[in-house]
Amino acid sequence: MGELFNKENVESTQLLYDLSSCFKLGFMAANLAIVEATLDESDTKSDNNNRGNKIHVIDFDIGQGGGQYVYLLQALAARQNGKPFIVKITTVAADNSSQERLTKAGNALTQEAKKVGNQYPEEGNTYISILHKMKVELAPVKQMMIITKKQDRIKSNDSQTGELTRESLGCEPDESLVLNFAFKLYRVADESVSTDNPRDELLRRVKGLGPRVVILVEQEMNTNMAPFMVRVTETCSYYGALFDSFEATMSRDNSKQVNIEVGLSWKLANSVACEGRDRVERCEVFGKWQARMGMARFELKSLSQNVFETLKAKLSAVNRVNTGLTVTDQNGGVCIGWMGLTITVASAWR
Repeated sequence: MGELFNKENVESTQLLYDLSSCFKLGFMAANLAIVEATLDESDTKSDNNNRGNKIHVIDFDIGQGGGQYVYLLQALAARQNGKPFIVKITTVAADNSSQERLTKAGNALTQEAKKVGNQYPEEGNTYISILHKMKVELAPVKQMMIITKKQDRIKSNDSQTGELTRESLGCEPDESLVLNFAFKLYRVADESVSTDNPRDELLRRVKGLGPRVVILVEQEMNTNMAPFMVRVTETCSYYGALFDSFEATMSRDNSKQVNIEVGLSWKLANSVACEGRDRVERCEVFGKWQARMGMARFELKSLSQNVFETLKAKLSAVNRVNTGLTVTDQNGGVCIGWMGLTITVASAWR
């Protein structure tokens, strides 16, 4: 199990997110859902309430460079068309080993905020705040505020979620609160591992925060409670299709593909060969996630046709050579697949 958490696997996973079209489109769908949900609020609120222009994203795994949020900032800036807005990003990190990644992500987002601020000049300044263990560094920048914050109190497995409150996360009344679970919840233990059921408890706690929207992006694979032989069949089919998509969409001389495949081999082995707490790769199909979200009293938020049109336009650019990638709407989820097999699913919840 240790190889799933070493530096090499973390880097391999980030390469997967950066280079695989199935995962990149999943992140893109998440960003579009955030933009759409916060736009709805800015349209429905009065001029005296700026909640649509003040967004606070809670992230549970910001990754190596905060790549998802670089594109989110660009999308929000385009939506605002030069009007000022504020973005705060609070990332919940499990342990001290996350400090390096947090710093890297904070630096990348700071630079992107400066670029966007220069593209859309407006009178007045806001600030970028990078919080590392409560040490605050401020730099003036036009138009937006990004906060990356390290919390040691909330862990991904068997977590003590009692500290997950609006106060502990620094939420303000005039913010549109967004909870982002992009490829994260599948590693949170559930009732088959612990009677405390941290997975469902975390969702209930998140519901109590009163978010504007909760974003869920997961791999479409049944490897959580499924018996051994089902997991073997499921993982072989899933990873076989994913490897095929690499061959068709990545350049043949891409050495990074090897690193990705090594990392995926560790994930595959853990899904099949491990049991109990040793099995941390516990993916579920969208139907199961719908049931869990429903038990936590969330309602599925249908995404607009504009979201699908934007994704399909991106897909057309990727599919100039190969037409194996697909984007479909199935039961309210944005399903990204390869040759008819769904690989990732993105959805929005209220």
